[in-house]
Amino acid sequence: MLNPILFTSFIIYILALLIGFKIAKKDKHAHNKKLYKKFKWPLYALIYLIFISSTIIIYKAQQIQPLLTFTLSLNALFIGYFSAFTFKQTRCWKQHRMIPYNFILIPVIYACSVVLGDIRINYMVLLISAYTLLEFQFAMFSYKQKLIWD
Repeated sequence: MLNPILFTSFIIYILALLIGFKIAKKDKHAHNKKLYKKFKWPLYALIYLIFISSTIIIYKAQQIQPLLTFTLSLNALFIGYFSAFTFKQTRCWKQHRMIPYNFILIPVIYACSVVLGDIRINYMVLLISAYTLLEFQFAMFSYKQKLIWD
């Protein structure tokens, strides 16, 4: 059965991703040179806000439902992996890892909201979407490119 909250969360995330790719599409190089340095550290702050919030939410849900221990462990491992390499890698490296992380995080957030009995937890999808919109306005997406986006 289709869950309207989870479905809406995915729609919001996918729309944010598509809108982010569309922003300033005609002149992405100039847009990147002019604005990315200004947004770089606030974007990192937003990423780590998502990491910290998700860890706290999963931890609280794990206390009620011990099966979420595995999810909490995977979340911690990803945060460690991302933190160890993100400052040494390119912006594209970061973007390529955050899309699947956020995509997987959405149903995890929903599951935690069900376990904790608090629907407001699903508002975290708006935080994820804000990050996605801000980050991917700097990504260049094209089917003609070898890597699709860089």
